[in-house]
Amino acid sequence: LDGQETAQRMAFLYWNGLPDEELLAAASSGALADAETRRNHAARMLADPRAKPVLTNFMREWMMVKGFVSDQHSPELAAALEEELQRNLEAALVSENGFAELLSSNRTWVNSELEAFYGLAPQSSGPDDWREVELDPAQRVGVLTHPVLMSKFAHGDKASLILRGKFIRMSLLCTDINPPPPGAQEEQAKLTPGDATPEEQSQARLDSVSCGGCHVLMDPIGRSFSAFDGAGRFDPSVSGEAVAGTVYPPSELEGDFNGPRELGEILAGAEEVRACFARHWLRYS
Repeated sequence: LDGQETAQRMAFLYWNGLPDEELLAAASSGALADAETRRNHAARMLADPRAKPVLTNFMREWMMVKGFVSDQHSPELAAALEEELQRNLEAALVSENGFAELLSSNRTWVNSELEAFYGLAPQSSGPDDWREVELDPAQRVGVLTHPVLMSKFAHGDKASLILRGKFIRMSLLCTDINPPPPGAQEEQAKLTPGDATPEEQSQARLDSVSCGGCHVLMDPIGRSFSAFDGAGRFDPSVSGEAVAGTVYPPSELEGDFNGPRELGEILAGAEEVRACFARHWLRYS
């Protein structure tokens, strides 16, 4: 690439727009041929407000929730959750340790709609009156337990330990998981009776020669989110507050953990997860 082409690609990536005068000057002088100069301009551009919508868009794609609206949420609740998520992402961008905050913070923002959803004492004067709060650490583990994400990885009002575990494996651990084979639903029906609990269904999959190889990567992680229903509400009466889970290889994080809080803290500090996040950014770019 020549200097002008490099400048255009950098501007489209970081700003979804055109190069500014400073970048064009570097392109014309040939300075962008130097890797350190490109890095310095990239850092400058990422710090510019024009990068914010690009980065939050990327994170929504990484979370697999871009454009998603749950049928378990009223229009008013869906709008509030969307605004809350945007505030969470933007806060992570300016935080000293934004990646860890993204995966483990219990800080968020609520309006009158979300006060009711989270069971908080009403203080907001309405949907446009937002305040910063800290939720119970068992209920809020960064974006991992955000209601939009919990609803995305569910079947209507029912939680899905498969989908939630699959998200962790693919988006945070970069594990390749093959799509289910034809007839997977019929196979599940053969493995367990119709009234089997999700935990019984999962154990049957894990014990199955044809199913266990893939499901051992997902189910033991996804079960730790069992206290969150299909709308993303925290309901410990379903399973208890902290359901133990397990990360099986391939992963450097192999081992047991106790509930989403411990999982989030493990993920937030893991170089494997940061490397995976970087890989997703490279794919995005």
